[in-house]
Amino acid sequence: MKTVLIIVALIHADLSQDMYSYKAVKVRPRQDSTAMKKIDRICDTFTVISVMPYQIGHKIEVDR
Repeated sequence: MKTVLIIVALIHADLSQDMYSYKAVKVRPRQDSTAMKKIDRICDTFTVISVMPYQIGHKIEVDR
């Protein structure tokens, strides 16, 4: 099963090691997100560490 994340912010870039850290949120259907409590939606944030320089708003798929 794949999980889709959207990059929302660049947290840290270590150019000497080509490593980037991003804050990302999990994509959910609108009906799922409106039925959830706000605290549960807050838990859908992730830190993504990558060698790829992503842009804000970029969607990535990760294996679950």
